[in-house]
Amino acid sequence: MQKATRKRLIIDSKVQGALLRRCIVHWVIFGLAALVLLLPLHILGRGIDGPLSVGLASMWDQYKLLILVVVVIMPAFLYDLVKLSHRFAGPITRLRNEMRRAARGERVKPVHFRENDFWQEVADEFNALIERIEKPVEGRDSNSDENSNSNENSRAEVAESPSSEPEVCDEPNAPVVLNV
Repeated sequence: MQKATRKRLIIDSKVQGALLRRCIVHWVIFGLAALVLLLPLHILGRGIDGPLSVGLASMWDQYKLLILVVVVIMPAFLYDLVKLSHRFAGPITRLRNEMRRAARGERVKPVHFRENDFWQEVADEFNALIERIEKPVEGRDSNSDENSNSNENSRAEVAESPSSEPEVCDEPNAPVVLNV
């Protein structure tokens, strides 16, 4: 069986963009916090006397490989985050598109997400809902004539009632009539 892959990198730019921005902000904050912590530790450990630039240059010499790895690996983290976000952004986008089709009155096929996608149960519930809406309820047509006759009789009785006070009706499906 061939593995289904998504054709687009960004499926929901609003959600995935927010995740990417948040990841970049966290990365920058982490980098600044590491710099703020490493610089004094480096200066204290090396006993560097002189201006801050000398301490930064010495720190760069010692940690440049680590800093370059952290900078270079960030795009890989972002790409992995986008791929992970496909597992929830893709299904919700697909479900939203099918709901739009249903709202326009188009026939909707059952929704099936990819094997590793999140929210498989949402697809199952949506499919059950669509099946319930499209499947005619047994006996609905035969009971509809009886219900319409009883509803018309109930309306006639309420309309003929001279009392201005509301009457209590024990019928569960009786229409509500407001006397104005």
